[in-house]
Amino acid sequence: MQQPLSQVPFLVTDIETTGLSPERNRVTEVACVGVLDGEITERHRTLVNPEQFIPHQIQQLTGITNAMVLAAPKGSEVFPQVRSWFPDNGVFVAHNAQFDHNFLQATFRRHGLPVVASVPLCTMRLAKRLLPKRKGYSLGNLAGYFGIKIRGRHTALGDAEATARLLVEFLDMLQEEHGCET
Repeated sequence: MQQPLSQVPFLVTDIETTGLSPERNRVTEVACVGVLDGEITERHRTLVNPEQFIPHQIQQLTGITNAMVLAAPKGSEVFPQVRSWFPDNGVFVAHNAQFDHNFLQATFRRHGLPVVASVPLCTMRLAKRLLPKRKGYSLGNLAGYFGIKIRGRHTALGDAEATARLLVEFLDMLQEEHGCET
């Protein structure tokens, strides 16, 4: 079923984790930014106690320390709420979406929650199609190209908000330059 782009709820997501493996590692922060009809409509963010050590190099990258997550809610407490952020008719969006999507799906399964049904939309892959001559498709490079300031780089909410603004730019390009309306 085709739906006008202006009516599609997008949920732009970013997570921070203790490592790269959805099976062995855990989420330390998750943020979601809702986008509808080119506007940011909602923001959600929470730290999560991963119940495992955050390696030093990840603490340096994200700024999330073991001390910060010690008092945060554990996954069993917070992920039912996080799962409720994802509407069944929404589109899961992330930059390098497969990583965030796979991690959250494994996390939801681990906590006995339904997985997100939508196929993820990756802003990095979309950038490669819409801007084929660009060099570098990192969030930082693309944000710079569009003049998007990232507040809180490598934090879930900072990166999710920047990705949401990037998505809005791409949706405009799809409509104006490619006639895409659904």
